[in-house]
Amino acid sequence: MTHRLLSLLSQIEDYLRESDPDTIRLLQSTRSVNYQKGLARLTLQSMDGTPWGAATVQGYRLANGETCLKLALTCGRSEIAKPISLFPRESHDWANEARKIAVLWLEEAQAVQALAEESGVGQLQAAAG
Repeated sequence: MTHRLLSLLSQIEDYLRESDPDTIRLLQSTRSVNYQKGLARLTLQSMDGTPWGAATVQGYRLANGETCLKLALTCGRSEIAKPISLFPRESHDWANEARKIAVLWLEEAQAVQALAEESGVGQLQAAAG
């Protein structure tokens, strides 16, 4: 199961880079994994250390024996996570799931950025930097 977590995060990152290459190419990625807990995390941040977002995924075996993956996506400095649950079957299309998650993550990041700009947070950070 753990290899699937890392593979899914890699696919998500690849689709992010394809979807928005101008933004994503300026970001550093860091992955971490806890094999005992079936937990993996992808963190993206700018070269100066400003967080862009993080994806945390954990694999579970439900009581009925079914596998479940829980993802939590965050954007920027937001503490609010967008939860996603996946219940893969034998012929599950992981590439398509990764693409959907990447698109959702980009949409969330753009919404957070727009909200920050509306409230003047971006201007305050630029003035402080």
